[in-house]
Amino acid sequence: MTITNVLDSLQQSLTGADRSLAFRSDAEFTSTLTLGQILKGKVMRHYEGSRYGVNFGAQERVVDSSLPLKTGEVLYGRVVALDEKVHLQRLFPSGAAPAATAPESALPAVARGGAEQGGNAALFAQHQLPLPPAAARQLQQLQRQLGDPRPVATSALLTQKLGLPLDPLLVRAVHRALAGLDAGATRLTAFQGPALVPAAASGGAPAAEPQMVAALTPILAQLINFNDRRQGTGTAPLPTAGNRETPRADAEVPQRVSEQPPRGTESLQSDAGMRRQDAAAAQQRREWQLGHWVLNSQTDSSVAHRLLHLPVWFGGELVEVSLALFSQKTKTKTKSAGGGATGDSPRSDPDAALQYRKVVLSLNTRQLGQVDILARVADRHLRLEITAAEIESAEFLGARLATLEAALQQWGWRVDEVRYQVGQADNDVVRSVVEHYVTQDSLSQLM
Repeated sequence: MTITNVLDSLQQSLTGADRSLAFRSDAEFTSTLTLGQILKGKVMRHYEGSRYGVNFGAQERVVDSSLPLKTGEVLYGRVVALDEKVHLQRLFPSGAAPAATAPESALPAVARGGAEQGGNAALFAQHQLPLPPAAARQLQQLQRQLGDPRPVATSALLTQKLGLPLDPLLVRAVHRALAGLDAGATRLTAFQGPALVPAAASGGAPAAEPQMVAALTPILAQLINFNDRRQGTGTAPLPTAGNRETPRADAEVPQRVSEQPPRGTESLQSDAGMRRQDAAAAQQRREWQLGHWVLNSQTDSSVAHRLLHLPVWFGGELVEVSLALFSQKTKTKTKSAGGGATGDSPRSDPDAALQYRKVVLSLNTRQLGQVDILARVADRHLRLEITAAEIESAEFLGARLATLEAALQQWGWRVDEVRYQVGQADNDVVRSVVEHYVTQDSLSQLM
């Protein structure tokens, strides 16, 4: 998973062939289906044109497919509509999706190879940002050093959007922070236990099923109900885009002093190598912290945000959750020296009723693999979209949506919609943060 294509996918998704399936069904079979349910079928025969005989368990149906199918092929489809026909959206296991071509994006691609400078100029011009020749040369040199042209250009674009100088130190720090996010939620500690994936191979419900559902519900409920003021107590204030002071991450690295008596040359060389490794690791940590600080800078838009990484005990293992929180700024009255109200000032007020919020989280567990969750909140109304990287994980979660919905309702949320899908797109946390800065996020992003 990379952030190379994040910019290209902000305004439009990849286009390709329609992935719809449809077949007529009797009332008895239709009554066993629910919206969002994933069906597994096997292509038995090809009739004519786009019509195929597909066996869904003990039920064989004549299916109209917008994509060509092969006899013997196993397919998956999510139920998206139930009327005279059953309509399915074709799902693909990881790496099995048909090739799709990317349309001409409104956000230009950064050229690779020796043409980075021209691609960078086009990218900055598209967003009406200056790129002086000296800064362009520095950016091109940094791209060659890191060997990652597109993400480096994205990092430089975000830095400029925040009104910060296009300093190589800042660009490198933002790039490191984005790369850390893009790696997904990393397992901190792995524990042996009953595997949930693939559920179908076990011949029954996984033994850890109640534990997993019980673990997911409070995580979602507490993160959705996140209070910025309480969580921010005791922490430094977030930077703002108006502060152009360049933070520094190149302070002297404290060296580890050996308390052991002098030893031979080989031991001294080994200690020197360890100190260099420690110094490099410390420098990388400082760069990541600086980049994370920059990515929490607030803009003048109508949406406030916060980027977090939280260790969470989930289903028998400790995982790190990458989390992006977005909330509607409220209008608070500013007072003059005499005590009178002088006007409205946009700010994120946790005591006020936030009409709209959005929570984007990503976690990677041994049992479920990569899972991205998008929650859109309007007062106490909640819409959830769950994306799993593996078809088996999506099937497992989809079969338990009713349990998850009921549990969230017990926490006081009115669940209006829960959707799940299989996807191998860019990390949603990375996408949401980049989109927030590049497009100067508006309230419509939360709805």
